[in-house]
Amino acid sequence: FNSVGAWSLPPPELRLPGVINLELGRLARFHWFDPFDPAMPRVMDREAVRLTAPYRGSPYRIGYFSDHEVGWWSGALFLFYSQKPASNHTKQRWVALMRQLYRGDWRRFAADFATPAGVASWNDLLRTEAATRLLPGGGGIRAVRAWTATVARHYYALAAASIHRADPDALLARLDRAGYPA
Repeated sequence: FNSVGAWSLPPPELRLPGVINLELGRLARFHWFDPFDPAMPRVMDREAVRLTAPYRGSPYRIGYFSDHEVGWWSGALFLFYSQKPASNHTKQRWVALMRQLYRGDWRRFAADFATPAGVASWNDLLRTEAATRLLPGGGGIRAVRAWTATVARHYYALAAASIHRADPDALLARLDRAGYPA
């Protein structure tokens, strides 16, 4: 053997090089909370420093995975943030993106999504905590995918920057779309 794999003993215990899975997003509570909260970069930085501390400077540390098998379930992510309160920064970003994608045309948005009862405007959409659901046969899936891509890009940008600041000499390994090392 010339290296260790995930879920084996830590690289220093086996005295073999390895790539460490930090679980940064999960432990920083990025996913499924409020990823666009302005405090999130500081939270990610703090967690990255804590999580990389045991490995910084180790000759056995090749680098890190930010997380393993992050669930970017498009429909679930879209539905989840549609139900958050208006004070949630990510809900605010969600509504802003929908408004942008539909060029401010509420009727076009409402043709692609089943909005909750009494929701008839962008402001109503922000205030409701009831689910907004994709209607079949329309073009709404493009908006769902755009939302997922927005959250994922934000996560990977923050994770990469935080890990690099915490341990600038380490490799940041990435996973492919299926969650496997790329």
